[in-house]
Amino acid sequence: MRLRTQFFLVSAFVLIAVVLVILAVVIPRWQAELTEGARQRGRAVVGMLARVCAEPAMVGNYSELQRAVDDLAGESGVVYAAVLDRKGRVVVSSASAGGEPFFGLEKPPADPAGILDPEIDEVVDAATRVAGREVMDFAAPLAVYRRSWGLARLGLDLEPILMAAGAVRHRMLWLGLAGLLLGAVLVALLAAGVTRPLGRMAAATRSLGERRLDVRVGLTGSLELMQLATAFNQMAESLQQHIKEIEEKSSELEAGYRILTRLSTTIDREALMRGVLEVISEVLSARRCELMALDARRRRMDRFTFEDQNYRSAALSPADLGFERFEDADNLDATARKMLAPGPDDLFIGLGIDGVAIGGLLLSPAEGRRFKESERKLAKGISNHLMVALENARLYELAIRDGLTGLTVRRYFLARLQEELDRAHRYRQPFCLLMIDIDHFKMVNDTRGHPAGDQVLRAISTRLKNELRSTDLMSRYGGEELVVLLPNQDRQQGFRVAEKLRQAAARRPFQAGEGAPLTLTVSVGVSGYPHDGDEAELLLARADEALYSAKQSGRNLVRLAL
Repeated sequence: MRLRTQFFLVSAFVLIAVVLVILAVVIPRWQAELTEGARQRGRAVVGMLARVCAEPAMVGNYSELQRAVDDLAGESGVVYAAVLDRKGRVVVSSASAGGEPFFGLEKPPADPAGILDPEIDEVVDAATRVAGREVMDFAAPLAVYRRSWGLARLGLDLEPILMAAGAVRHRMLWLGLAGLLLGAVLVALLAAGVTRPLGRMAAATRSLGERRLDVRVGLTGSLELMQLATAFNQMAESLQQHIKEIEEKSSELEAGYRILTRLSTTIDREALMRGVLEVISEVLSARRCELMALDARRRRMDRFTFEDQNYRSAALSPADLGFERFEDADNLDATARKMLAPGPDDLFIGLGIDGVAIGGLLLSPAEGRRFKESERKLAKGISNHLMVALENARLYELAIRDGLTGLTVRRYFLARLQEELDRAHRYRQPFCLLMIDIDHFKMVNDTRGHPAGDQVLRAISTRLKNELRSTDLMSRYGGEELVVLLPNQDRQQGFRVAEKLRQAAARRPFQAGEGAPLTLTVSVGVSGYPHDGDEAELLLARADEALYSAKQSGRNLVRLAL
């Protein structure tokens, strides 16, 4: 075979190999990574939709369901969103391009992927084709109190990913064709020096196949060889740029998914802030993350700080910020900016809910770097999701806290008691209940007035709560009755805790209105699992009986259930 022919075949083989490696290995891998990123995002979003819609679905609040679906349908990449009832029928649906519901109401929707099983207990997904579009279909149960009230359904558009991968394929095909044309020109070269540069080209091509995209070829000699080297380097540069863009998008999706996941793991305000600030600090390489926001009852400004891997929080009163009341502040995000004092390289984002400013978020970059524009956009997007999470945490706090004492309410306590009962039964561990009543509390209301009674109830609740462990739970059970749950405590340990609370109540007088301070006492009844029962109602009844016995025996006493 003539050298000219051999050279042509070798050149054609090398260039075709480059294109095939890119088309068959690299691009499918990028496409799979993008699809997985979209899948993780969709699972997080449909999970969030399910949590938002669970309680409205339980009570039949279709307007709230429609609002949640419409809000989500406006997000980028969302093709449709819908809520199904327990029979698999569509209750609410986002609108199609024509303004009509995407799915017909009051009937089961099309389910080509077969994921709409009303009995599912976790998020499921599948890539499928709906209404002529390639989508990733997701379904999540609307679970409240361990019972499913239907399904949340979400469709994310896969066509942008497919189009992006297709565009890269076309570019690679065109670049490959250009390479083949240049290779045809090189066929005319018969000098021995031609094969050595081509060997270097083949090695560079193999490096591309191994994803070492910084490899470039520098060839000297004939014009054709230099043109080939230029075309190869342009192809590698273009490929590297496209991969960089794809990786940046993938990083943004991963960061958003991690933050959304952390936002959905808890609704407790303190735990939420600690987790989110830690993730933001890691994702954006921020040295310091600080957030200032009004608390659930708008009585104080909370300041959460994550700096140099250390977390701390503080509560600021209106006086600390120079106000008599927070309602007197015209612009709380400006107040937060002043308190946080951002530097020239810092990023400050004002926070607000429904157009009302409630604080601000400050991010300080690591030493020697600045935030890129993509990171700034990501931070602003995160702040929007953070506001939703803060509002959910605020509503949750309002729902479980007693407005007078700040203790959790009876409904929350009963739910926690059942959870503790299940845990204790599973792991064979004891726990105790304390039923507390303020002795002669009616006399305070009758002689000093109800405002004075409220003042005393707040003070005694705070004093007793400060005597407990962080794992113990104190709630207002009704009127002047308080109840305490003591995990991992047997009856004798519970009795000692009750005695400590009784002594703490009587230790110092309480201010009650304008008159002289009053010395008040409490009576306490104690019951324990499993000695006094293995059901919540029975344990509460036994503690109440013990409390009645303490009252009948002269008050200011602790009694164990008999």
